[in-house]
Amino acid sequence: MHFRAVYTFFFYILLLLLAGCSNTEDEEDLVNLFAVASLDLVAINFPADSETLVSTDTFVDYRLEGTKSDGTSNVPITKNISWSVSSGAASSINSNGRLTTGSAGEVITLTARVGYLTASLEVTVSDARFDRVVQLSSQPVELNRCQSARLYPVGRYVRDDGTEEIRAVDNTIINTITWLVFNAEDSSPSQRARVRTENSIATLQAFASGNIILRAQAYSPYNDSIVTSGDFSQTLDNNLINLKLCRQSDTSLVSCTLGNPDLGENQTLAVVSLAEYRDSSGASNWENISALSKWGIDNPSYAEISLSADRSWLNIKALQAGTSPTVSVACGTIEQSITDSQLEEGVVLTEAVSCASGSTDCDADSSQITIGNSVSLSSLSVTANGLALQDNVELGINDTTVILRVTAHYSDGSSKDVTTDTETLYNRRNNVLTEDTDQSGQVIPGQYIADQSPGTAEIQITYQGQTFTALMAIPF
Repeated sequence: MHFRAVYTFFFYILLLLLAGCSNTEDEEDLVNLFAVASLDLVAINFPADSETLVSTDTFVDYRLEGTKSDGTSNVPITKNISWSVSSGAASSINSNGRLTTGSAGEVITLTARVGYLTASLEVTVSDARFDRVVQLSSQPVELNRCQSARLYPVGRYVRDDGTEEIRAVDNTIINTITWLVFNAEDSSPSQRARVRTENSIATLQAFASGNIILRAQAYSPYNDSIVTSGDFSQTLDNNLINLKLCRQSDTSLVSCTLGNPDLGENQTLAVVSLAEYRDSSGASNWENISALSKWGIDNPSYAEISLSADRSWLNIKALQAGTSPTVSVACGTIEQSITDSQLEEGVVLTEAVSCASGSTDCDADSSQITIGNSVSLSSLSVTANGLALQDNVELGINDTTVILRVTAHYSDGSSKDVTTDTETLYNRRNNVLTEDTDQSGQVIPGQYIADQSPGTAEIQITYQGQTFTALMAIPF
């Protein structure tokens, strides 16, 4: 019998028993049981790669996994976790699982609790001081041009007695590293790749194929000076076999095409750059490579282009009716000159981008945009779990998860999905539904959880001045 069904059954039995004679301890047991049942868990644990040796005066973000009731599936747990650290420790841990270590070495025990399930991890806080980076990454790094891969740098730490520890570079140090990149063939500064460090995560980004050398430069508390690592060799592979443009709203990366779209004056179109890669087995897959692509527009007075905040797509804004500008994209070494700062911020040029004739390190695509008269937004339509809603009219929803889909309809008869568009704003007018989040804790636009109380959920949706009020009767 499925454990979740068992837990849910017992939950309602307990609810009946406690309704007449509740006390604090019983209520706590009930809450714990429901927390486990709602996540369908039978056990929780720290992942195998959890850090057990960390530095003083730094921080580490710990994660938790759970075993589902089928006994085999392990899933990440991101909510309903209570974290604690052993009594008397100088280190502390917050409600999000971030351990902040003290200034002295110690051995501590971390405990995570979800309902009545618990997991513990012994962690040694070491006062060994950082010397230098000795390995580019503890995990293999394989990537092609216009791909990125996370680095897990390994460092040498030295204790006062001269003994050393070789372990992951801690978060305090990793944010201070300056990464130097050179072409392997002549040791010249390279634009083939760069390392981007954000929120204690170092990511190697490849803009072209070839062999490079990386060096890590950082302040060493052990030496009390800036120390540069040895050379780390890295190959940027060239297994890209196709490149194309598509609309950002397209759901199929394999079959989508952009063609030559029509836009009204001042209308915006979001497009993505997609690459097809082939792996060692011969299988191929498509990926969104917009962030590491190089973009251009042949006439910036006809249309302007800009990357989205997270660089996952390109916005094209039509400026002048009666014109046909061409948007171009390339992956690899292009003929146009670019600066290091453009690589850092995203390459968007006010000229067309192109590959040299016969280049094997560059692929490109382009699309001509026809700009007509102004097109206006006519209306919004919204569905909830596939059911069509009417503006300000209540509809019953019998699911614990509610997924809204928002479509914008225009005066020229066209329409597009704007559910995740940055201009689409969601305003919960009450707490019947709560916002759903992904594994990283980011809110999923238009997705909600019915875990509060029954009632009529009211969500006001606004896009480009149009407002739609979604009313949903939630029985839970």
